[in-house]
Amino acid sequence: MKTLFNASLLFIASLTMATSLVAQPLGASAAGASRSEARLQFWRFGNFNQVSDPALEQDVRALGLELRGAYHPVRVPFDVYAHVHYLNWDVDRDDSYGVRVGAAMESEVQDFNVFFDRAENRATFDVGDTVSNASVTTVNGEYSRRFGNWQPGVEATYEIQRFDVADTGRDNGYRAAGANVRYRGFGWKFSPAVGYVTGEREGDDDEESYDDPAWYAQLVFIPVPRFYLSVQYRDRVRDYTTRDPLNRNFGRKDDRPQWIVVSTLKVTGRITGILYYSNEDARSTLVGRDFQADILILNLAVKL
Repeated sequence: MKTLFNASLLFIASLTMATSLVAQPLGASAAGASRSEARLQFWRFGNFNQVSDPALEQDVRALGLELRGAYHPVRVPFDVYAHVHYLNWDVDRDDSYGVRVGAAMESEVQDFNVFFDRAENRATFDVGDTVSNASVTTVNGEYSRRFGNWQPGVEATYEIQRFDVADTGRDNGYRAAGANVRYRGFGWKFSPAVGYVTGEREGDDDEESYDDPAWYAQLVFIPVPRFYLSVQYRDRVRDYTTRDPLNRNFGRKDDRPQWIVVSTLKVTGRITGILYYSNEDARSTLVGRDFQADILILNLAVKL
């Protein structure tokens, strides 16, 4: 019984921590119960403007606050959740804020997570080779089901970005779909996964449209229930699709390999530390668009 109990703890830890940056509050609620938490955040963007000249690189920092809540309705197997977030920059940028609502289920057989997200003044890096604030609307869904030692899954995203009048022509839409599979045969302490996602961004300015395929490999390690570590390598390509030979992006292709590390540590029954780090090393056929950039996010999640 103790072995089964420990395995269940590891399973719950793997699910809640794996979705700690995108879904409901950490933990689980019984039917008819709710839970909530506050997250204090520190963000650091290395080479915020993604420039190729190291002498022009600028690191930007921000402080954030996020409030999350979830409720498990009676007689249904899933949670409904919502959270609001706010980000204040250390440079002259408008504060970012937004809201997310969704539903999620986490079990030993199947998982799903669907959400709607709306953000204002979000810093975006996706068009124009520069950083701008945009209103971003996102709909996302993920589903996976376990068959023996294998857990295949599918995912899909649709996103709309809208900029202010000063960025006319940069409005765009993005859609992506993919599949993945996780191997559970090593037990809950260690699970590898691989996946492939194909995406397409269509801009009002055809020069900024591109295909965006990526494959990734991930290793999850949970030595004890209170600690979670995920290391992921993502090999992503931007293949610009403009057919006008006079456009600067005609024939352009960017290779954007990326490392992503996510780790969580449950410090006490009420406090959990969460770390996110990503590093991207972009190489482009367009002269002057090679760059290296990273993002660090530190969260202190406090159960309310």
